[in-house]
This record gives sequence, C-alpha cells and structure tokens, in this order.
Amino acid sequence: MTEEQKLINVQIGKRLQTVRENMGYTQEAFAEVLSVDAGHYQKLERGLYGLSTDKLLTLLMWNCFLRTATGKKETDSSKECLPTWDN
Repeated sequence: MTEEQKLINVQIGKRLQTVRENMGYTQEAFAEVLSVDAGHYQKLERGLYGLSTDKLLTLLMWNCFLRTATGKKETDSSKECLPTWDN
C-alpha cells in the first residue's frame, strides 16, 4: 500500500467515525451493517484497512433506507442520501 493510499484510508476512517458518531451509532452497529466484526470495523476507522467499494455502497444504501424510514424528505437528488463528510 502506498503512502498516499494510507493517508486516504486515514481520512476516510476519520470521516466514517464522524458520521457514525453524528448518527448516534456504536462501532458494533456499523460493523453489523457492513458484515464485519468489531475489530475489523475499528481498523477501518483508524485507517489501517481501506473501505471497499461494496462496503461503501452498503453504507450509502443503509443511509438512504434510514432517511426514508425516519421520514426524511425524499427528493430527486441522490445527494440527499449521501452522508455529510464535512469536518
């Protein structure tokens, strides 16, 4: 893994942690959504592992489901279902 990829993994991990905390979920809950164990998920947040495309898509679909299930306004824009990565 290149140094650039390591930095990207760390940035994604920090953002993943921020989104999870803002949503009020535990690491265990996010690990379950991603079908990984808690130890693997912790390594994702620390940037030791990269987030695969299929796991990223799983998170995006889960977020869209939660928005719909909790009565969030649906729009034509897919951006409404994307997590906020702002820090």
